[in-house]
Amino acid sequence: MSERTSDTVRPLREDSPEALAVRAQRGSRDAFAALVEAMHARLHSFIVRRTGCPHEAEDVCQEAFIRAWERLSTYHPKWRFSTWLFTIAGRIAISRARTRRPTAALSSAEPSPATPPPGVDSSIWTLVDRELSGESAAALWLKYGEGMEAAEIARVLGKTEGGVRVMLHRARGALARHIEPDGSPAVPSVPLAVVRGGS
Repeated sequence: MSERTSDTVRPLREDSPEALAVRAQRGSRDAFAALVEAMHARLHSFIVRRTGCPHEAEDVCQEAFIRAWERLSTYHPKWRFSTWLFTIAGRIAISRARTRRPTAALSSAEPSPATPPPGVDSSIWTLVDRELSGESAAALWLKYGEGMEAAEIARVLGKTEGGVRVMLHRARGALARHIEPDGSPAVPSVPLAVVRGGS
C-alpha cells in the first residue's frame, strides 16, 4: 500500500498547479493537497506583503484554500491557477482589513519573513517592504516574484491594468532613490530590472 501511495504522490508533485486543479475538480483530494503544498509558500509571501502581518497572512491563506476548494468548479484551466488563487486571497485580505480596527493592524505589523524568488537576494524585498505600501509591495511581488503580467496583477489586486502600470512605475521610482549616481544599486543585491522596469 505504501508503494502505491508513493507512486501516486510522485506524479502529483510533478504536475503543474493547473493540472493539479483539474485533477482536484475531478474529485482528487490528493491533487488538492499537493496543490496546497505547492502554492502555500508563494501565497503566504504575497499576502504578507499585502497585509504586513505574517499571522494575518497565515489566516488569509487558510481561508483562501478553503474557499478555493469550495469554488473549485468555477476554476478554468485557461487561467493560471496562481492568478485565480491570489485573487481569492486578495479579496479576503481586503475584506478582513475593512473589519479590522486600524490600531490593531498597526500594532500587529511585523517584519516580513516572505521568501524571495529563487535567485534573488532578500535585500531587495527588505527594501521594498521598508519603502513601499502593502499594495505597491504586493504588486512588485506579483510582477517579479510571481512573473505576472499587468493584466493578471490587475485581476488579483482588483485594479485596472493601467492603474497597475502606474503603481509599478511609481513603486520603481520610489526604489530608484536607492540607486547610486553611477547607476549601481545602493543595496548591491537590488536587481536593476526591478528599479528600472525591466522584466
